[in-house]
Amino acid sequence: MQRARHFAPRHSAPSRSLRTRSVVTLAVAATGLATAVWLPTRFDRAEANESSPTLEQVFADEFDGSRGDDPDPAKWSTDGQGVRLDGDGNVAIFARTERREREADAGVQTKQTFTSTAGKVEARVRVADGESVRSVFRMLGADDSRLNVADNRGNRSKVLRAALGKDVNGQFDSPQSLAADFHTYAVRWQPGQVVWTVDDREYLRTETDLDEPFAVALEVTAGPADQDRTARRMLVDFVRVSTAKEEEPPAEEEPPATTPPTEAPPSEAPPSEEPPAEEPPAEEPPAEEAPPAAEAWEPFTLYTTGQKVAFDGVTYEVLGTHTSLPGWEPPGIPELFKPV
Repeated sequence: MQRARHFAPRHSAPSRSLRTRSVVTLAVAATGLATAVWLPTRFDRAEANESSPTLEQVFADEFDGSRGDDPDPAKWSTDGQGVRLDGDGNVAIFARTERREREADAGVQTKQTFTSTAGKVEARVRVADGESVRSVFRMLGADDSRLNVADNRGNRSKVLRAALGKDVNGQFDSPQSLAADFHTYAVRWQPGQVVWTVDDREYLRTETDLDEPFAVALEVTAGPADQDRTARRMLVDFVRVSTAKEEEPPAEEEPPATTPPTEAPPSEAPPSEEPPAEEPPAEEPPAEEAPPAAEAWEPFTLYTTGQKVAFDGVTYEVLGTHTSLPGWEPPGIPELFKPV
């Protein structure tokens, strides 16, 4: 087992294109991979051990809707014109090649970002299958390193690829075409461990940490050599994200009740007269503090609902909790920021 380097966020600004740098990529490829770290002779079912953190689902889309509708604009940003619901509970991502000598692509990316030291990202996908077509399922982050889970390239692909940076590579040769039906591709991670699965069967794991912000993206790319319109379509049945469940602090115990002390019997001697105590001067009420000024918007920062941020001299109210990424400035994301 080879230990991969730690994923730490850099402060370089990635492009908003769906072909930008990625933390995790799901891919099915038609060619071999020379530097496989662990190539099992069979699928092993991925079982959660006793030390695995408890996960809770924080994002899901089943792509229900009428044929021809766009995916939920509150959840997704789209790239290219070939992204529509098919009316059967899937989103169809279709790379339209207008001219033979040009490459085309289309895809979707979550508007929400996620951060957790443990979690799971999964999607049920029927990959495209053209001669020069590529289907990709990714977790996009700010690091130049890549963790590939599956990437469909070529005609009738039977090879499932996975990689983490330049140090960890693996693949599984499927007995049947992975483009013939839907399969569930997933990445599960916790401190010191990342596991790749297909249809809940483990085929690669490595020792590392994934703890930087990421968004989820799916994309189809068609090269100029491919002219089969049907083969350029990828269908996605669902996308789900789960992160480590935060433990609630234990309830504070009430202090035990105490018995009041018994009163001493009155003394026979008359009480001595004491001069009345002087009343302390009345305290003036504290001056009201001015509300704190809005902090300047920064990338790679966790913002919570109701928080105020400043950008280009304008104050905005945060409409939804998220971790900011470069290119997600408040003026361009009205779903997350409202000028006040």
